Amino acid sequence: MSGGPRPIPRPSPHPPEQFLPALLRRLKVLVTTNWILKLVAFALALIWWGYTVSQLQHQETVFYSLELKQPDYLAVTTHLPERIEVQLLGPKITLQQFNEEPHTLSFDLRNSPEGDLVQHLYPDSLGLPAGLQVMSIRPATITLTLEEIASKIVPLRPRFLGTPRGTLIVDTENSVVKPAQLKIYGPKSKLAAIEVVLTEDLDLSNRSSSYIENCKPVSPDPSIRLEAIAFCQVNVRLIESKPRTLIERNILNVPLQLVGAGTGFRYDLLPPTVLKVTVRGSDEAMKALRREQVQAQLDLTAWDGEPGALPPTITAPEGIEIVEYLPETIGITATPTRPRKKR
Repeated sequence: MSGGPRPIPRPSPHPPEQFLPALLRRLKVLVTTNWILKLVAFALALIWWGYTVSQLQHQETVFYSLELKQPDYLAVTTHLPERIEVQLLGPKITLQQFNEEPHTLSFDLRNSPEGDLVQHLYPDSLGLPAGLQVMSIRPATITLTLEEIASKIVPLRPRFLGTPRGTLIVDTENSVVKPAQLKIYGPKSKLAAIEVVLTEDLDLSNRSSSYIENCKPVSPDPSIRLEAIAFCQVNVRLIESKPRTLIERNILNVPLQLVGAGTGFRYDLLPPTVLKVTVRGSDEAMKALRREQVQAQLDLTAWDGEPGALPPTITAPEGIEIVEYLPETIGITATPTRPRKKR
């Protein structure tokens, strides 16, 4: 083997058991030497780090509420979005500061004509601070319909809830409201559909006699404004209900109709094939009843074909009660029909 003499290793200035204490002494010297300058440098580095982080780009959603400035003689009749959603991009601290306060998007319609109006939403109208960028606006377009405000006078009627005691009922014809009429204001298209204005609910539960109650009228539509009154007064009259008089009537010779009859058979009905039907109803219902509205049918759908008697089905308009019908059953037989021979 060739080579020069190996270098003799220098002994360590600190034996192994003294290495850690020596390292701690060196660190102490490094930390305590010019410690004020080092502390200032650390603080500056921390501030710079915080500033750098705050300038990183973030996305955040901001909501704007709508504010419309319109003339007194026009009303907006279209449905408007409750809020506008704006997606912003910018430094996080700027976004946080901007989002701390509510935001409103205002439209000045005081010089707008009657009819449809399209409003476009642009980033310049949002009032953004420097450093923020608009990524999206939803909705970006709003369509408004401006309609002339008109007025008309309509009756004021009470609205009742519940039932009074015993056999008492409300005498609606003589329950008086003061004032009897009310002036309302709103878009022409909405006013045309309103014929009456009702009061708040007047609870009749457990009432045993007539009484007077003060209440307020209720607008039938959010776009309708009512004439300003402090309250309206309702004189509620309760009366004893009259027993309803029912009238009976006999309808003769009601024809019988066969339902569900099969082909290839001759059906023989035992007489009579017309019925007498007794009906009952109020005076108004009986006056409106026509003879052809009472019908009798014999349903053969489930009949087994054996000679026998079947009950007919009687139908009448709503409000008319079937008291009885005669006969109660109809005798029936079925005979197969022979096909004709071809010559």
